[in-house]
Amino acid sequence: MESKEISIKECVSEALDLYKNNFFLVLVTTAIAMIGSGITIGILAGPLLVGLFLIFLKLYDMRQAGVDTPKPEIGDLFQGFDKFKESFLFVLGFILVSIIVNALTSLLPAIGGIASFAGGVAVATAAMFAIPLIAEKGMTAMDAAKQSLESSKQNFLQFALLVLIGQLAASVGAFLFGIGLFLTAPIYLLIVAVAYRKYCSSTPMTLTASSETSTEADEDGDAARMRKVN
Repeated sequence: MESKEISIKECVSEALDLYKNNFFLVLVTTAIAMIGSGITIGILAGPLLVGLFLIFLKLYDMRQAGVDTPKPEIGDLFQGFDKFKESFLFVLGFILVSIIVNALTSLLPAIGGIASFAGGVAVATAAMFAIPLIAEKGMTAMDAAKQSLESSKQNFLQFALLVLIGQLAASVGAFLFGIGLFLTAPIYLLIVAVAYRKYCSSTPMTLTASSETSTEADEDGDAARMRKVN
């Protein structure tokens, strides 16, 4: 994959703008995903994350296309269950790899804590695009993980900094008795969604408005061909 210059400022700015303009939808869907993941001990984390990214990517694509409809709904969150198996397997694999990396890096003398933290950021960076790839491309967990690593490794340090900024922004909510996480967690996910669309898969979702336009164009083309035949 050809290396692209990463604009951290653009990713963060566009993510915050999406959050501001779709505050209620983003907040509620993220809260449902967090609660659902928590009460099921992470079993539903995968499909709920898939649903979140489908919503966030659609919001981004609508913003870029300059259209207001069809806007995602809260119920769209559950579309992620169509990808239950692969998203579940990915989250399970991600947790296992994170535990192994944490265990190994924590053994390093003197710098164990720092190495463990850096290892966690590195794993998150390598896997940052996997869930969006499962959501949008229907990839298997393994293929999504491989493609995510391939997409992020060209500018790994910049992506790692982006992940770190997102994680720090999300963690701010933990200081508000944990409840604030519902407010800040979406920032990290939106940053990843924006970065995915800009640097991993630039092909936007098919929006209804665009589809209608495409259909009309196809009909006009068919009519023209019929006249030509006649």
